[in-house]
Amino acid sequence: MRILPLILAATVAASPAFAGWSTITSEAQLKKLVVGKSYLDPKSGAWFKLRRNGKLTGAARKEKLTGVWQWKDKYVCFDRALGGKKLPGDCIIIQVDGPNIATIRQQGKGRKTAYVPK
Repeated sequence: MRILPLILAATVAASPAFAGWSTITSEAQLKKLVVGKSYLDPKSGAWFKLRRNGKLTGAARKEKLTGVWQWKDKYVCFDRALGGKKLPGDCIIIQVDGPNIATIRQQGKGRKTAYVPK
């Protein structure tokens, strides 16, 4: 019976690292913590940068990523193109944990991707 608490403690300690992330809730916070910096998805090699002038730049699948972004309520919304082909627009939630960020697509209901500073 004493082994059950040890197993539970080990399970909690091995939980995903997303537990310490905090959500960006204002445009001022976004500009202070994220805008102007480049972020890399170490799994795919894709990277992006939200520029202060409202432009989005980066690359994915060896193609150039371009577009525009703006803050709307609690989301970063953007229109973008990859390799010159227009992609669907989206609004994302951005979370931070130290220098790392995570994006959650579809207004926080979609896929979560973690990025590290590039």
